[in-house]
Amino acid sequence: AARNLAPLGERASARTGDATDLPFPDGSFDLIVSSFSLHHWDDPRAAAPELARVLRPGGRLVIFDFRRAPFDELTAALPGNLRPHRTPIRTGIPLFPKAVRYVVPVEAS
Repeated sequence: AARNLAPLGERASARTGDATDLPFPDGSFDLIVSSFSLHHWDDPRAAAPELARVLRPGGRLVIFDFRRAPFDELTAALPGNLRPHRTPIRTGIPLFPKAVRYVVPVEAS
């Protein structure tokens, strides 16, 4: 990810961390994207409020993952005002041809 973002300079960066304890202040991001990692998270329920915390009003959380990833656990722990939606997508990867795009919009306050 860092190599792919390098041409963008300081406008974008990649960081590795724990989704249940993000090292960012409240309202830090307009967009959070997670690609094919949700199924590895130890505690999606603990990650949900933390991800919502670091999103700005009007921001979005977008998660791409396999259909069997724990989307329901994540949804159950989101703050009540967040309404996620899921869209099946085709990956173009023969081994894993189908995945899910999960989008959580954070309403503007």
